[in-house]
Amino acid sequence: VEYKEPVDVLAKTVETIAQQGGIAGRPMVVLATEARDEGRFATAEALKHQCGSRISRFLMTEHTLREGETIGKHSNENAAVREVYRQLVEEEGKDPFEVMMTIVDADSLLSTSYLAHVEAAFNKQLDGRRLVYSGPLNTYRNFADAGLLVQMYEVLRCNTDTF
Repeated sequence: VEYKEPVDVLAKTVETIAQQGGIAGRPMVVLATEARDEGRFATAEALKHQCGSRISRFLMTEHTLREGETIGKHSNENAAVREVYRQLVEEEGKDPFEVMMTIVDADSLLSTSYLAHVEAAFNKQLDGRRLVYSGPLNTYRNFADAGLLVQMYEVLRCNTDTF
Protein backbone atom coordinates (compact mmCIF):
# COMPACT_ATOMS: atom_id res chain seq x y z
CA VAL A 1 0.00 0.00 0.00
CA GLU A 2 1.49 3.31 -0.97
CA TYR A 3 0.41 6.90 -0.92
CA LYS A 4 3.15 9.34 -1.83
CA GLU A 5 5.77 7.00 -0.37
CA PRO A 6 9.36 7.70 -1.48
CA VAL A 7 10.36 5.39 -4.33
CA ASP A 8 13.60 4.43 -2.57
CA VAL A 9 11.62 3.14 0.45
CA LEU A 10 9.25 1.16 -1.78
CA ALA A 11 12.18 -0.16 -3.85
CA LYS A 12 13.77 -1.76 -0.77
CA THR A 13 10.50 -3.43 0.13
CA VAL A 14 9.78 -4.67 -3.40
CA GLU A 15 13.34 -5.98 -3.67
CA THR A 16 12.76 -8.20 -0.62
CA ILE A 17 9.63 -9.59 -2.30
CA ALA A 18 11.47 -10.26 -5.57
CA GLN A 19 14.23 -12.09 -3.66
CA GLN A 20 11.89 -14.67 -2.09
CA GLY A 21 13.13 -18.23 -2.38
CA GLY A 22 11.92 -21.72 -1.60
CA ILE A 23 8.36 -21.15 -2.82
CA ALA A 24 6.35 -23.02 -5.45
CA GLY A 25 6.29 -20.08 -7.88
CA ARG A 26 7.45 -16.54 -8.27
CA PRO A 27 5.54 -14.00 -6.16
CA MET A 28 3.12 -11.48 -7.60
CA VAL A 29 3.49 -7.87 -6.46
CA VAL A 30 0.37 -5.75 -6.03
CA LEU A 31 1.03 -2.06 -5.52
CA ALA A 32 -2.11 -0.62 -3.97
CA THR A 33 -2.19 3.05 -4.91
CA GLU A 34 -4.54 5.92 -4.36
CA ALA A 35 -5.99 7.55 -7.48
CA ARG A 36 -5.28 10.95 -5.90
CA ASP A 37 -1.52 10.22 -5.92
CA GLU A 38 -0.25 11.90 -9.08
CA GLY A 39 3.08 10.06 -8.95
CA ARG A 40 1.58 6.54 -8.83
CA PHE A 41 2.27 5.63 -12.48
CA ALA A 42 5.94 6.65 -12.37
CA THR A 43 6.39 4.83 -9.06
CA ALA A 44 4.74 1.66 -10.38
CA GLU A 45 6.81 1.70 -13.56
CA ALA A 46 10.07 2.11 -11.65
CA LEU A 47 9.22 -0.76 -9.28
CA LYS A 48 8.02 -3.02 -12.09
CA HIS A 49 11.25 -2.42 -13.98
CA GLN A 50 13.27 -3.18 -10.84
CA CYS A 51 11.58 -6.57 -10.36
CA GLY A 52 11.91 -7.73 -13.93
CA SER A 53 11.31 -11.45 -14.39
CA ARG A 54 11.88 -12.28 -10.71
CA ILE A 55 8.15 -11.92 -10.06
CA SER A 56 5.24 -13.55 -11.84
CA ARG A 57 3.28 -10.33 -12.29
CA PHE A 58 3.21 -6.71 -11.20
CA LEU A 59 -0.23 -5.21 -10.69
CA MET A 60 -0.93 -1.62 -9.74
CA THR A 61 -4.41 -1.03 -8.33
CA GLU A 62 -5.97 2.40 -8.03
CA HIS A 63 -8.29 3.18 -5.16
CA THR A 64 -10.79 5.99 -5.56
CA LEU A 65 -12.51 6.99 -2.34
CA ARG A 66 -16.19 6.00 -2.42
CA GLU A 67 -19.06 7.55 -0.55
CA GLY A 68 -19.07 6.26 3.02
CA GLU A 69 -15.38 5.25 2.97
CA THR A 70 -12.77 6.92 5.10
CA ILE A 71 -9.30 7.77 3.86
CA GLY A 72 -6.68 5.31 4.97
CA LYS A 73 -4.75 2.14 4.46
CA HIS A 74 -7.80 -0.01 5.20
CA SER A 75 -9.92 1.28 2.31
CA ASN A 76 -6.97 1.07 -0.09
CA GLU A 77 -6.21 -2.54 0.93
CA ASN A 78 -9.86 -3.49 0.59
CA ALA A 79 -10.00 -2.10 -2.95
CA ALA A 80 -6.74 -3.85 -3.88
CA VAL A 81 -7.90 -7.24 -2.59
CA ARG A 82 -11.18 -6.89 -4.48
CA GLU A 83 -9.30 -6.07 -7.68
CA VAL A 84 -6.96 -9.04 -7.27
CA TYR A 85 -9.99 -11.27 -6.70
CA ARG A 86 -11.68 -9.86 -9.80
CA GLN A 87 -8.67 -10.46 -11.99
CA LEU A 88 -7.44 -13.81 -10.68
CA VAL A 89 -10.71 -15.51 -9.77
CA GLU A 90 -13.43 -13.94 -11.89
CA GLU A 91 -11.41 -13.27 -15.07
CA GLU A 92 -8.76 -16.01 -14.99
CA GLY A 93 -10.75 -18.69 -13.17
CA LYS A 94 -8.23 -19.38 -10.41
CA ASP A 95 -9.42 -21.17 -7.28
CA PRO A 96 -9.55 -18.46 -4.57
CA PHE A 97 -8.34 -21.01 -2.01
CA GLU A 98 -5.16 -21.44 -4.04
CA VAL A 99 -4.30 -17.74 -3.89
CA MET A 100 -2.38 -16.60 -0.83
CA MET A 101 -2.02 -12.90 -0.12
CA THR A 102 0.09 -11.13 2.43
CA ILE A 103 -0.02 -7.42 3.14
CA VAL A 104 3.35 -5.74 3.28
CA ASP A 105 3.73 -2.17 4.45
CA ALA A 106 5.58 0.26 2.23
CA ASP A 107 8.65 0.18 4.49
CA SER A 108 8.70 -3.55 5.30
CA LEU A 109 11.78 -5.69 4.76
CA LEU A 110 11.06 -9.40 4.41
CA SER A 111 13.43 -12.26 5.06
CA THR A 112 14.20 -14.07 1.79
CA SER A 113 12.44 -17.13 3.24
CA TYR A 114 9.37 -15.33 4.63
CA LEU A 115 6.95 -16.54 1.94
CA ALA A 116 8.43 -20.05 2.08
CA HIS A 117 7.60 -20.22 5.78
CA VAL A 118 4.06 -18.94 5.21
CA GLU A 119 3.58 -21.44 2.38
CA ALA A 120 4.94 -24.30 4.51
CA ALA A 121 2.63 -23.36 7.42
CA PHE A 122 -0.32 -23.31 5.03
CA ASN A 123 0.59 -26.70 3.55
CA LYS A 124 0.82 -28.30 7.03
CA GLN A 125 -2.83 -27.51 7.76
CA LEU A 126 -5.53 -30.08 7.02
CA ASP A 127 -7.63 -27.21 5.72
CA GLY A 128 -5.77 -23.92 6.03
CA ARG A 129 -8.06 -22.04 3.68
CA ARG A 130 -9.76 -20.05 6.39
CA LEU A 131 -6.82 -19.32 8.64
CA VAL A 132 -5.24 -15.93 9.10
CA TYR A 133 -1.50 -16.06 9.52
CA SER A 134 0.16 -13.34 11.55
CA GLY A 135 3.88 -13.03 11.00
CA PRO A 136 6.13 -11.45 13.61
CA LEU A 137 6.82 -7.81 12.96
CA ASN A 138 10.12 -6.13 13.47
CA THR A 139 9.73 -2.48 14.37
CA TYR A 140 13.41 -1.66 14.78
CA ARG A 141 13.43 1.21 12.29
CA ASN A 142 11.22 3.48 14.40
CA PHE A 143 11.37 1.63 17.71
CA ALA A 144 13.46 4.32 19.43
CA ASP A 145 10.95 7.02 18.45
CA ALA A 146 8.13 5.33 20.38
CA GLY A 147 7.36 5.84 24.04
CA LEU A 148 8.33 3.30 26.70
CA LEU A 149 4.85 1.77 26.85
CA VAL A 150 4.73 1.22 23.08
CA GLN A 151 8.27 -0.19 23.10
CA MET A 152 7.36 -2.70 25.82
CA TYR A 153 4.20 -3.72 23.96
CA GLU A 154 6.19 -4.26 20.75
CA VAL A 155 8.80 -6.40 22.54
CA LEU A 156 6.09 -8.58 24.08
CA ARG A 157 4.11 -8.85 20.83
CA CYS A 158 7.15 -9.77 18.74
CA ASN A 159 8.22 -12.35 21.33
CA THR A 160 4.74 -13.90 21.44
CA ASP A 161 4.46 -14.02 17.63
CA THR A 162 7.92 -15.53 17.25
CA PHE A 163 7.83 -18.10 20.02
